[in-house]
Amino acid sequence: MIRPGIVVVVVWAFVNIWGSFLIPFILLRSDKLMPASVAIYSFYSEAGTPTVTLLAAYSLIYSLPVIILYLFVSWKFGFRFFGGIKA
Repeated sequence: MIRPGIVVVVVWAFVNIWGSFLIPFILLRSDKLMPASVAIYSFYSEAGTPTVTLLAAYSLIYSLPVIILYLFVSWKFGFRFFGGIKA
């Protein structure tokens, strides 16, 4: 009964940690320590125009662990993450 709740909290925590941007962007100054979410930001020039090909490829690769985690949880535990409020 509690298993779906624990899995949802684990997935939610992973997605929040994986997508953190602001704190690493402010606190880390070394390029070697930057997480992927901050590295994506480096594909923008000083004028604010992105390098679209690099941005699209890196974003696709960056999103793969979250998609794989979702598919694994869906396959292993047999429930889906539905949004909304049930009346």
